[in-house]
Amino acid sequence: MKTMLIAVAGASGSGKTTIARELHQHYGEGQCLTLSSDNYYNDLRHLSQEARDAINFDHPDSIDFDLLAQHLQQLKQGESIDMPTYDFATHARQEQTVRVSPRPMIIIEGILILHPACLTPLYDTKIFVDADADICLIRRLRRDITERGRNMEDILTQYTHHVKPMFDAFVEPCKALADLVMNTTNTCDITPLIANIDNKIQAAQRVDLSIFASPHTTRPQAEAEIYQGNYTYWS
Repeated sequence: MKTMLIAVAGASGSGKTTIARELHQHYGEGQCLTLSSDNYYNDLRHLSQEARDAINFDHPDSIDFDLLAQHLQQLKQGESIDMPTYDFATHARQEQTVRVSPRPMIIIEGILILHPACLTPLYDTKIFVDADADICLIRRLRRDITERGRNMEDILTQYTHHVKPMFDAFVEPCKALADLVMNTTNTCDITPLIANIDNKIQAAQRVDLSIFASPHTTRPQAEAEIYQGNYTYWS
């Protein structure tokens, strides 16, 4: 089976990271790789801190989607990448990168990943995570205060001027593109998502591998040839 690329999109605070983490745990470290579009925010080190603070980080232009698309294509082709890292405290890309190797399943999560035209053709499954707006705001407040060192006033200002308007303009419309919409207001049960993914895996595994072999090649030989080529399979 070829590498499966799963997109997990939705509002800030909807539970995307939780869904992606539980999927990763279900399929296991050896089979699954999880990436966040947050690592691909544009490099702003050339700007002053004041200028960085004024950037609308919820607008699609704030993320280097071309680089993300390039990296996802490389991973699907079995190539490793050097993933950028991002410092939310300073709003700047860091000098160091992280070497990332491909896996049979790749999960990419982020609020805007269903929006760019350069990304959507790469996905095998598109998930939109939904939740009530007040629940999303509460979750965002908790995360940004505890994990990113922000204060409540700044978070609420950003939410009012950037987060909610950008959600209405760019995130919410992408719900129509999703293969599966999950509402996490009351629960983050991933059972329906696992069933959806497993069905696609089983369908791919039913493909007759002999189509890759010559008329004089046995099935075991055909399978060996495929494993040595640019195809990724589940163990």
